[in-house]
Amino acid sequence: MASDSANLIALPPGFRLGEYRIERYLGSGGFGITYAAIDENLNRRVAIKEYLPKALAMRDADARVTFATVEDEDDFRWGLDRFLDEARALARFDHPNIVSVERFIEAHGTGYIVMEHVDGESLSELLKRKPTLTEAEIRENVLPVAAGLAEIHRAGLLHRDIKPSNIVVRANGVPVLIDFGSARHEASAKSRSLTAVITPGYAPLEQYSSSLGDERAAADIYALGAVLYRCVTGDCPPDATDRALEDRLTPAAEAADGIYSPGLLTAIDVALRMRADERPPDIAAFLHVVSVGDFPRDRPGGAGTGEEEPIRTNVAKDGRRSNVTREAELEGMHLNKKLPVVGKLWRGEYSLPVAFWVWLTLVPFAYNVLVEVLDDAIEDISMYAWLYSQRVLTAVALAYSILAWVGTWKSAGRYDGAKGWAIAAKTVVCLQIAVSVVLLILIGSPAL
Repeated sequence: MASDSANLIALPPGFRLGEYRIERYLGSGGFGITYAAIDENLNRRVAIKEYLPKALAMRDADARVTFATVEDEDDFRWGLDRFLDEARALARFDHPNIVSVERFIEAHGTGYIVMEHVDGESLSELLKRKPTLTEAEIRENVLPVAAGLAEIHRAGLLHRDIKPSNIVVRANGVPVLIDFGSARHEASAKSRSLTAVITPGYAPLEQYSSSLGDERAAADIYALGAVLYRCVTGDCPPDATDRALEDRLTPAAEAADGIYSPGLLTAIDVALRMRADERPPDIAAFLHVVSVGDFPRDRPGGAGTGEEEPIRTNVAKDGRRSNVTREAELEGMHLNKKLPVVGKLWRGEYSLPVAFWVWLTLVPFAYNVLVEVLDDAIEDISMYAWLYSQRVLTAVALAYSILAWVGTWKSAGRYDGAKGWAIAAKTVVCLQIAVSVVLLILIGSPAL
């Protein structure tokens, strides 16, 4: 976890930083060093992160951090400002799934972020003991970090370094996101001396270079999907650069089929799409996939720009693509709670062939049953009641057909671009409506 060079320049145990006493070295990266410390005023443990980019700075005999060369001064100070900005941003959050920042200290020529010490086990340590987690464990110990991510994204920030080692599971089972990579990323983008924040397998392609696209919430969603992929398959996804050349990633829906819910597996596969604009545009859309198994697809210019564009979704149940807008989808979800069949019809899930065959068998069968069963009793039933029952039956079929027509029209792209099938679906439902109208006319005709 730690390099020998980092240990050599780390502050020694017992070193005092104001009211804090360094206990031990915890770890380091190209951007700084993290320590376990004691707050002697409150007698509690904290974690302290020191800004010390090894490519730009060094520590002298007095424990003061200085830039390595005169040429590095601007980059060093610019990175320190970003480090401070990140501390201020994180200090605003009070969320159970985000590590809390207590204060920022400027001393010894550098900066220090004082954070809560999260007692628990990192997800990477947990996965060493258990190669895969059950769905119950994932929903309790991993997925809740999505709520913390949503809070971060709402503030206009990204984590940029989500991986198992940066998720700590408290003793009570609550997962916490630690070690944000935003400041490191910005500093590395400015200075060629600093290495970008890249964790192979967990970083999306756009994180390797700004020329590959602007980073947005979808970048963190890719990393979260990679973490979940590791939890359900036992393997880390291939590096995004390798996938760009030849994508050999086995979809989670195949690798863990039958072990986890379709919604969870679908969400993982959608999050791991190579193109950022094909992933869920935000955490709400991602969690929607987990719950219902639909495929949110963000169009360029949607997420992250403030524009309210309809989000297209794919219906995964039969593998065919549906262009249902978010508005129609939400209407269908609302209807599903009270009338499941109606809700599914509205979302276009019962278009062709289901709606057609249900309708085709419902009307003739019900009509024939009434004729055969009630034929002998026709004289005992008023003609008005008899005709009224047939009208109601056919009216129900008509309403069903109209609803199916609306759903089919909304899901014109359900057949993966096969326009012939889409046209056939619309045509069939139009015929259903026409036949129902004709039946109503005939039933109400005096000639009957």
